[in-house]
Amino acid sequence: DDVPSRLAMESVDPVFSLPGKNSADLRIAKDVLAESAAPNSPEIVIIASGDRDFNDIYNTLRARGKRVVVWGVRGSTSRILENNPSIKLEYFDEFALFRRHKDLGDIFEGGYEEFEEEENDFRPSQWSSLVLQFDYLKVSQKGKITSDTLARRLEAVGTTANYDRAVDLIEQAIQIGILKENRRSGMIDLREEHPIVSRTHQIRDHIVTRVSNTLSVRSWDYVNYGFLLKGIAMDDQLAGIGINIDDNWRSEWIDFLVREGVLERELIPHRHNPDDLVPVISVPEAASQLNITTHEEPVSQSAIENMAYRVIVSVEQFTSFRKFVWCPLGSLHKRLRPFDDSTAFQQAVEMLESENAVLISEYSNPQSNFLTKGVSLLSDSPLVKKVISERNRFIQVLLKLYEQRQLITSASIEGMTGLSEHEMDLWISIMQLENVLNTVPGQPGVYSLFRTHHTVSIVADD
Repeated sequence: DDVPSRLAMESVDPVFSLPGKNSADLRIAKDVLAESAAPNSPEIVIIASGDRDFNDIYNTLRARGKRVVVWGVRGSTSRILENNPSIKLEYFDEFALFRRHKDLGDIFEGGYEEFEEEENDFRPSQWSSLVLQFDYLKVSQKGKITSDTLARRLEAVGTTANYDRAVDLIEQAIQIGILKENRRSGMIDLREEHPIVSRTHQIRDHIVTRVSNTLSVRSWDYVNYGFLLKGIAMDDQLAGIGINIDDNWRSEWIDFLVREGVLERELIPHRHNPDDLVPVISVPEAASQLNITTHEEPVSQSAIENMAYRVIVSVEQFTSFRKFVWCPLGSLHKRLRPFDDSTAFQQAVEMLESENAVLISEYSNPQSNFLTKGVSLLSDSPLVKKVISERNRFIQVLLKLYEQRQLITSASIEGMTGLSEHEMDLWISIMQLENVLNTVPGQPGVYSLFRTHHTVSIVADD
């Protein structure tokens, strides 16, 4: 309770319980603008925040002839501020030896549970930079790394401002258990079980694997930045306390991996508008030497074949109902996303394309000025004919049960078709997704047939 009065004695005006998410930021912005407009106002304004929301304030201050200095935290400062040439950006850790309370004790001796509970957002930091740079050294030095070797590396890549700061960072890393030191040989090594080490490796490996898989499966030279953000967001295995929270979190880690040399980022002309530059991501040759662990489980052939069935049925229904010759590939993937095991959709489309069952191309979109990547069925394909024929026979059975006023259940369908349990589950799932079948409320395992459904009507007429 005495905190406000103690702060007031130090000329600090605390802000409590104002409405709105960024109320403190608004208060700071208001005070800064008011002070800068006053007579005899300071010529230099220092704001300790890496928040991008202050960027417009900085530009206003510069227009008023003020020098602007921003104090931020490395790895947590907005890239908008880092790219703003009108301000001077300084990092706390380069001029102030700050230690968090948990860094003061050797928490390794007591386990890492305390770290797990305290750390809500796992963001890139100097610790993560130390881990990744150690990994690079491990390749070139064949595992024989000293504190001096690592310190020179950290200084060279800009993790720390100078050699002395690097040495101090390494000593702290040893103290809190990120690094372990062999006093007899003078060598150091990462302690893989430390949360900072394991989480940094987990995030790096997942992001790099996603980029590499996308490049190989789609035969691209790079991945669009926004496309990568969406891909990481859909990575169900990249989970944990403070991990994969939102797009800001994902952007911070992508930019961090670029700064650490694990990824490459460049601006290239947009394919539809060459005057517009778009950011893209690729994997540099040096990163291939790192021990990247592939966390994605291999996709089974059965999952790929099931997805191929779903693709053919969905595209056929979309094109016949809309009277289109193609279906937007992005919309199709979004529709089938609940059934996509890792890269099952990508591999299914690739398989269908290799068997001349579908055509992937860019089509004129009546709702857009730009071309849209889409997929169309090649109706002469034996595989397409087979899947559509199986679908029609399945719907014919549903119609027969409907006309005979029998309950539509898995057992009644199986009695007429003789399909295996796997085939039954697949086709019922497809029919539900395509809105041909719907579950009957209050009657588990019983389905109703959408008799006037476009596809059902076509099969019935045939």
